[in-house]
Amino acid sequence: MRALVLGGGSVKGAFQAGAIAEILRSGWYPDAIYGVSVGALNGAYVANKVGESRLSSGADIAGDDARAAWESIANDLESLWRHKITSFEVLGRKRGWLSLAWQIAWSNFDGLLKMDGLNKLVDRQIAPHNLRRSIVKYYAFSVNIANGELIKAGANDPDICQYILASTRIPIVMPIERVANQPLLDGGIRDVAPLKHAIDDGAKEIMAVLCHPKGVSGVSLEFGKLTELANRLMEIVVHEILTNDIDQARRVNEAVKAGTDQQHRVVKLIEIRPEKSLNIQIEKFTPAQIAEMLELGKATAQTAVSQSGI
Repeated sequence: MRALVLGGGSVKGAFQAGAIAEILRSGWYPDAIYGVSVGALNGAYVANKVGESRLSSGADIAGDDARAAWESIANDLESLWRHKITSFEVLGRKRGWLSLAWQIAWSNFDGLLKMDGLNKLVDRQIAPHNLRRSIVKYYAFSVNIANGELIKAGANDPDICQYILASTRIPIVMPIERVANQPLLDGGIRDVAPLKHAIDDGAKEIMAVLCHPKGVSGVSLEFGKLTELANRLMEIVVHEILTNDIDQARRVNEAVKAGTDQQHRVVKLIEIRPEKSLNIQIEKFTPAQIAEMLELGKATAQTAVSQSGI
């Protein structure tokens, strides 16, 4: 099984989208997609497009006649970011200070930002029936903040679109998504790159597209802005969790080779990630920045795929 594992990163997901598009154009196609945060959104979009394409008829996922369909999906994903995710106002809006003060006073705080636009985007772009009929399996990850449990939701879940939204919800910054009486937030709190889930499901080859570099870069930060501070704290937490996720996958390979792990097999892991932190923020990004992220993702993926020898 080939697995596409997509990490989180808010609007850095434009980098990820460019990388995914390049991967698909190269002829590498996933059998399953595992997505967290913006990775859940990008992954759902790809799986949705597979479900509505001729690939859903049962065509060979890697057959010659499927190549045009995959290239079309790659183009559609790029187009989504270039033409539909053009500014923060498309995704949401800031809450006014009076509204925030009122919520805090009545112990009813529910995020610094409202994300109604993102809700509408998912509703318009992702159809649960397409996810169900897709020949590519799809999973989104979120965290139940009441008990700390990591929630893995599959395409057959009747509330899958809500789980996708829940996976994108940055703590403090965005509202809690309530699904089946569960208060859910960004899966990146627990698992930034769900590699182990792909390995446990039998993946032989994993393409991991991550929006964060290997180290935490220094940034110029306005500490008085709550959204920027919350996002920066999440970046630091995400980096630590991501490092652990990657290390865990490597430990599984080492254990299999040493003969101490009989449950798994050696997995080929290809990482695609930027060399340095991506300078783009959810509240003030521009179409030019999105285009730059897309091109950077494509170039980074092209190099990684070429070096991997796949």
